[in-house]
Amino acid sequence: MLACDDAGIKAIVPKSLTSSGLKRGFFGKQDFVFDAGRDLYACPAGQELTRYRSDREGDVIFYRHLTACSTCELKPRCTPEKLRRIRRWEHEQVIDAMQARLDRMPDAMRIRRQTVEHVFGTIKELDKAPLAGVGGMVVAGEGYRQYSAVTEFVC
Repeated sequence: MLACDDAGIKAIVPKSLTSSGLKRGFFGKQDFVFDAGRDLYACPAGQELTRYRSDREGDVIFYRHLTACSTCELKPRCTPEKLRRIRRWEHEQVIDAMQARLDRMPDAMRIRRQTVEHVFGTIKELDKAPLAGVGGMVVAGEGYRQYSAVTEFVC
């Protein structure tokens, strides 16, 4: 996604919900609001989670509030741990921008399914099966023509 953005390609990809606690009924990351200007997250209770460290590679940043969670009335809906931590990729603004584009274009995923998804499905299917299969040269030739058309369209 970052490579697309760097190349000037305006990708439209939905932001995935990555919070593992969602299935257990906890608040997800999407319930926390990031303030880029102040480099912090606001939790659903209004507390501010500030940056406290990065991972070894430096591309994931962690946010937390050391004391607010212990007295918070929303904690049972937020985390089973002592405090809530939020992870943020250093280039997450790219993902946020893609989601914002998608939000402005509600039909984009339907159009993508109708056009691009079929092309990639065809490539995947053709790559999986040998072109010169049971049908002989006629089928192989047709398979090759389809494969060429699809790869030319995509590339």
